[in-house]
Amino acid sequence: MKVKIFGAGSIGNHLAYACRSQNLDVTIFDIDDNALKRTKEEIYPARYGFWDNNINLTNSSELNKNFDLIIIGTPPDSHVDILNSLDLDGVRAVLIEKPLTFPFDSRLINLLNLNKKSNVKFFIGYNHIVSKSMEEMGKLIVNKRLGELKALDVEFREKWDGIFKAHPWLDGPSDSYLGDFKVGGGATCEHSHAINIWHHLSIISGNGRVNYVSADLVFKKDSDLDYDSISFVNLRSDRGLSGRVVQDVETKPHSKNVVATCERGLIKWICNFSGNSDRIEILEDDNYEKIDFKKERKDDFIAEIQHILNHLNNNDKSPINLNYGIETMKIIDSIFLSDSEKRRKQVLY
Repeated sequence: MKVKIFGAGSIGNHLAYACRSQNLDVTIFDIDDNALKRTKEEIYPARYGFWDNNINLTNSSELNKNFDLIIIGTPPDSHVDILNSLDLDGVRAVLIEKPLTFPFDSRLINLLNLNKKSNVKFFIGYNHIVSKSMEEMGKLIVNKRLGELKALDVEFREKWDGIFKAHPWLDGPSDSYLGDFKVGGGATCEHSHAINIWHHLSIISGNGRVNYVSADLVFKKDSDLDYDSISFVNLRSDRGLSGRVVQDVETKPHSKNVVATCERGLIKWICNFSGNSDRIEILEDDNYEKIDFKKERKDDFIAEIQHILNHLNNNDKSPINLNYGIETMKIIDSIFLSDSEKRRKQVLY
């Protein structure tokens, strides 16, 4: 199976390794020769201890045929343009890194139509919801381990030092899209895993999609920057589930967790509980149970690629499908509108 990856940055390297772990034929394309050189000489060998000579590096856009899987791992404001440029003849699947695009992108409706008309399967890179730990979290909620779900809180609070450590060629947020919310940067877009997880768990628990949001964002602005550093959002679903999402690029050490408040106690998901595991905690009265899921950073992306390969040959609905990605962007749009208008907003799907 042949894979083409757009973008030789951090995410491109993660996904290249994940694809190679599944013995896929990988080509990485980037218009920047320096980015291709960094991949071969710095990023990939520093992470994995070697350079894989089976990976093809190219700056030629002519090499665009006969790929089974296309991966778009470039900045958010380029995703739709690249997608529209693709010849999808023979392509079986497209994976687009999160967020799908930037806030208020009017082309979302065209993507929805593309999804309906095409035989290609489209996926968005919200890989946390296809991890083993989050799949188990979903089962505990759906199977009502502690009774009905009453409230849901999700936090993805992490100072973006780690992002810049993975991109040492950047001096800070002003050097990339990260420093401008209008092109997909800032806390609401960059850490939108939390929004996506809340939406996903609400749907699979029978509470429906996010219906209303009420947001309070903290912005940092100067001549080179315009981004939300902290994003506080209250949410209510179609069937009345309430909760909150907090995302920021300020918190160190990080705090990434889900707290499901149920009839008889709490179910907690903790991302990167230790350096090599996620954890689920089940708390009911005096009873405490923990489940650890051993993993390394590379496993997040390997699970994502395995999920896509597993879904190529069945008709099961994937939780990282394009519709979910579009719906997550619609929630993001409503969050920015709520903050700017200082009132609760309905999500218009």
